[in-house]
Amino acid sequence: MGSHLSYGCGWSVAHCGCTSACGFESSTKAIMTMHSIEPWSSKDQIIEHLQLQEQLARHTPLKNILVQDGLNHFSNKSQNWMGGMTEEVFKRTAIGLMNAKNVPHTPDEDDQLHTIFQAMDYDENGRLSIGEWAGGMTVFFKGNREECIHAVFTTLDADGNGVLSRSELGAYLQPFVKAMVPTEAAPLRPLLIKKCTEEIFEEMAHENIAHLVEDDNCITSEQMIAWMNEGHNIIDRLVQVIDPLVYKIWMSQKTKQSNWGSGSHHSNDPVSNNMSSAHRDSVFGGGHPAEQNGQDGSHASGWANH
Repeated sequence: MGSHLSYGCGWSVAHCGCTSACGFESSTKAIMTMHSIEPWSSKDQIIEHLQLQEQLARHTPLKNILVQDGLNHFSNKSQNWMGGMTEEVFKRTAIGLMNAKNVPHTPDEDDQLHTIFQAMDYDENGRLSIGEWAGGMTVFFKGNREECIHAVFTTLDADGNGVLSRSELGAYLQPFVKAMVPTEAAPLRPLLIKKCTEEIFEEMAHENIAHLVEDDNCITSEQMIAWMNEGHNIIDRLVQVIDPLVYKIWMSQKTKQSNWGSGSHHSNDPVSNNMSSAHRDSVFGGGHPAEQNGQDGSHASGWANH
């Protein structure tokens, strides 16, 4: 119950306009102080899910289905999934898809769908949000990176207008951010979801092909692909946004407390952009094992982490 109240507090701060008035860092600092939150490695929080997806993707018969066909099938069934997709509905939908595409599958492979569901349930609440299943299923279907991006983009484009709004991109990023923030730091999740969405949206929106979109508050799949082709991926970019910010704010608070304790009333932040090399290594370390092994990534780790 307490974690839900804490999360609600963070949500209220993120959406009441406080972050606009006080600034992201001030709002985050207040919540971190209130709940005694310390830095963590965000990638460590999600890596087990990504590794499990990689292992499962090698053997599932779903890999014989084109990613666009697969996501279209799930999208067509998703209108009745109020509050997210349960495991029972996921398994029934996946088996129906394989039957419709005449893809052979054994009872053991059907049972494996339970583990696939768990691998995509990043926040472990027993239901898959659109962000979880739209991005997660690209790991298991057949398609290269651009095909996966187009398929996810189409799925997220709720109003079918051919572009993504900030809120639509945020719906995709939300389960990743929630999974990368531990329970003890749950009050920060709403603020970090909003911050990550703004950062990544702005980066995508300012690609050289931005003239294709008249509205600066929307992005195209071409802009998303261009962003990815510059070497970005969703998971590592989220790490690069979350970890340094949290660390910097925490260190600023620690330094301020230390200065007051020693009789100095200066509140200078000595950290700024000067993170320790050890922490920088933990934040910007190597990519997903699928990338290190030289795999395509469209099946093993999905476009989000490639």
